[in-house]
Amino acid sequence: MEFKYFSFYKSISNFATNLIGIFLPLLVYEHTGLFYLAILFYVSQYLLNILFSVLLKKLIYSKPQLLLLYRIIPFVLYSICILLLEINVFVFAVPLCIFYSLNVAMSAPPEEIILNYSSEENYSEHLGISDFLTYLFACLSVVAGGYILDNINSVVLTIISATLYAISLVPLIIFYSKNKNKATFNQELTTNAVEQDKNEKVKESTRKALIKKYSIILGLTFCIDACYALVSLLVYTKFDLFTISAVIYGMSDLLYGISSLFVGKWHEKKDISLYTKISAFICGIAIVFIPFMDNQIVLMLVVCVLSILEPLLIVYLSDNMIQKTRVLGVSNSALFYYTNSFWVTTSICVLTGIAGTLIPSFALCGIGTVAVGFMIDKHEKDTNDLVISYLDQVKIAKKRKRKRKPSATVK
Repeated sequence: MEFKYFSFYKSISNFATNLIGIFLPLLVYEHTGLFYLAILFYVSQYLLNILFSVLLKKLIYSKPQLLLLYRIIPFVLYSICILLLEINVFVFAVPLCIFYSLNVAMSAPPEEIILNYSSEENYSEHLGISDFLTYLFACLSVVAGGYILDNINSVVLTIISATLYAISLVPLIIFYSKNKNKATFNQELTTNAVEQDKNEKVKESTRKALIKKYSIILGLTFCIDACYALVSLLVYTKFDLFTISAVIYGMSDLLYGISSLFVGKWHEKKDISLYTKISAFICGIAIVFIPFMDNQIVLMLVVCVLSILEPLLIVYLSDNMIQKTRVLGVSNSALFYYTNSFWVTTSICVLTGIAGTLIPSFALCGIGTVAVGFMIDKHEKDTNDLVISYLDQVKIAKKRKRKRKPSATVK
């Protein structure tokens, strides 16, 4: 029941922020007419996300709910900056980017960590449900936001966004009150192997190697997500309408959410590794051709295919990452670098379009996604070997303890 409160908070709060947050780079482009400034806004936003998450790392691990509550401060500040863009976009775009990035850094990593300890069992199924609700609401918010921007104005949209965000805090407070006394509250989830290994130092190199491997392959997988940001820019520059960009983005969110729900349950029952590899190849090849598509329907269909197939990769890799990092007691750290790898990948892919054409950006996204298809089997084998090696060390250490005789007592 408590998980439902958290999912409800996450869905409503993301609905509120996506109403206008997803369009911020496009608003900068609309006010200035300068494509490179929209690119710089995107890139600066993601780099600041990384900076703020690193600065808040200790609080993200120890008090994620507190950060989600205090998130309302940067939310209010960036909302004010949106209202002031009409006065001087060059002045207020800077604090807008800073406060919006702080808002994201105070929400994305804490939400992942809360989801981790709230779903001690069936992580992939919980992830699928959470993503389904989040992306369902994201779909509605993006379409509504695009329509309001085209037909009313950003002031009305900002007010609606702020009101909904305030409402979302209610289930978060309920979730906090019902979970604060639980033993697993804000605790790193571990397996028996780590618990039995309390007297043996876990090799830090093994932990770092496991997190590094998953950060790399998930970072490459996030090339598909970077593609969505590029598509919104591409569509707006071609058709000069928020609504068209919103419909394509919203449709991708909806299909991603539905696909996540089914994939999460499917992965609990069957091995989907072959399908993840096929999905990576299909997505990677399709992404390369997106900038050459002038037909809105064809572009929407391609984005829909990406949205259906991407959860096969994300759910499969994320669930495997959680299960293996829990063995070593570092699942929260893995999730922290999981969100940061998304920001790193997206900033790099978007930055390549600063010259004025998005063709190199889509090419980079496509190559990165295809690389996942080639890497995934070896990656899973290598990470399995790391975990097995660690468990073998635990068994050896336990045998040595049993064989060790007590020292003689000096009288």
